Amino acid sequence: MKAVIVLFVVGWLTGYFMLSILDLRKYSKGVIMQVLVDYAAGAGTVTLLMFATAVTTGSLNNEVIYVLVLCLFIVYLTMTGGPARVTAHRPPYDIKQYLYLIPALIVVIPMVALSYKAVPLGWDTRFIYLFRAKMLFVEGQLRTASFTEPQYLFAHPDYPLNIPLQIAYLYQLLGRIAPDAGKLVLMTYLLLIFLFMYSFLKSMMPAYAAVLSALTFFTLRRVMGLAYTGIDLPLALYILIGTSFYYLYIRDGDVHYVVLSGLLLGIGAWTKLEGITYFMGTALCICIFTRYHLKKPLSVSFKRMTCFLLPGLTFIVPWQIFIHSDHFPVNWIVKGRGATSLTTAFSRLCKISEYFGREIVFNEPFFAIVALSLIYMVFKKKSGLFLSVSAVFMLQLIAYIIALYLQPNPLSAELGVTVQRLLLQITPSILLVSLALLFDPTGKDLTKDTVHES
Repeated sequence: MKAVIVLFVVGWLTGYFMLSILDLRKYSKGVIMQVLVDYAAGAGTVTLLMFATAVTTGSLNNEVIYVLVLCLFIVYLTMTGGPARVTAHRPPYDIKQYLYLIPALIVVIPMVALSYKAVPLGWDTRFIYLFRAKMLFVEGQLRTASFTEPQYLFAHPDYPLNIPLQIAYLYQLLGRIAPDAGKLVLMTYLLLIFLFMYSFLKSMMPAYAAVLSALTFFTLRRVMGLAYTGIDLPLALYILIGTSFYYLYIRDGDVHYVVLSGLLLGIGAWTKLEGITYFMGTALCICIFTRYHLKKPLSVSFKRMTCFLLPGLTFIVPWQIFIHSDHFPVNWIVKGRGATSLTTAFSRLCKISEYFGREIVFNEPFFAIVALSLIYMVFKKKSGLFLSVSAVFMLQLIAYIIALYLQPNPLSAELGVTVQRLLLQITPSILLVSLALLFDPTGKDLTKDTVHES
């Protein structure tokens, strides 16, 4: 447990110093949200540094992590002079909003703790995360047979290394391989999703309502069926945080939210390949809706999209260069389908679309909240806000439909699990955004009463 705590503290410190230097922490609402964004950004930065070190030196070295934290700390002190509380516009401290969390955490934390001994049933958990983390720890380098030989294709060697490197770093702290601890790291993301949803929503509704809304996530069939295995939870967290900042940007038009959204969604793409489509879809939406919803000139739209792309591509491009230069075996989607008749192609596409629609409409009751959001936005003549935010989810669905169509395997082997996991990735984001649209569509400034730290 001490090693897990060290892992999270190092990630949080890295993000704290980095975002403080960039003057971006004040755009997170409240202490809990700030800590979570700090950790999410810091953890991705730490693993990117570990990857860069392994590429340049040929071996993994966790000492470089502490050098990074020290350097960031020195720059932080030099630029800011240390923590400074700004009391202007600060509301009275309300302990009640945190007391409501206690009964909820009594329910949530045991769910996370029980994963410590649970058998990892998910393919990603067993092979993309734990197996690769084991290989990284044992062999201490990237260019090994376990990542480059076709017989290890089952572990998807082209998938990025954010989570495997986090777990490998944990193994280094422990000095041994501990799959139980690795599973605990994965399941902790379930707790982080709950805390982020609560922290974001409590500025829009009473604290008890925010707790209940966040707990709704745990009652969904998709979550009950898959989340306890650790599948896609890290990616779901990064999509959740990145989407929340995208929502705030579309609502308020502040370019700082664009930077934060690009940073977190870029780390999401550094977590799993599916994050790339979400990252690129959001970039396209920023360009389009900056022009047509925020009414900015086209030149400003491209500048905002660039502000989104640059921090995210920092986490995407190095890995893509590495796997292509080393000729890693590629994922099945990239291989594509062979020639087929027009009738067969149309039938396949209809089957995929029908399955998506059935799973979304009939097997996820919470999507009624989305319908309510749309009705409310139209009634309030704010349908542009709804369209701007929901477009990113539609693009992700379309991307998955195309990917399923292109993949060469029979649909019976891929369709069910792919749709379930996609919905797990975006379910917390859709729930959060829908509730935000219902309860806070006014565009008030969420940062004015935040505890600022320069």
